[in-house]
Amino acid sequence: MSLVEQILDLTARVEACLESGDWGTASALEQERQGLLARYCDGERIRALGEQERNLLRALLERNRSAISRLEQARADLGATASLLTRGQGAIRAYARNGPGSPLMETPETGEWP
Repeated sequence: MSLVEQILDLTARVEACLESGDWGTASALEQERQGLLARYCDGERIRALGEQERNLLRALLERNRSAISRLEQARADLGATASLLTRGQGAIRAYARNGPGSPLMETPETGEWP
């Protein structure tokens, strides 16, 4: 498999891992991919790239931007979910403190839950 084919294969695998939420594997594959990209774009080679290779790199750059955008959205979604969970836990604690049997919920006449 050529260096370009390896890069494209790793790119597809990273994208698949990101889509499935397998962040650890995506990170490991991305590190490997970055090493291959560095070799591909090394010194003399980058200056000698033809139009086809430049187009390939532009396409990879666009795929990277798209993946980053999806990751930023996923991070925002996780933050929102975490915020909801935190508020939900606070509501549960408040209910436990102030629900049936708490002094706040007893009636003065009977001392029982209304």
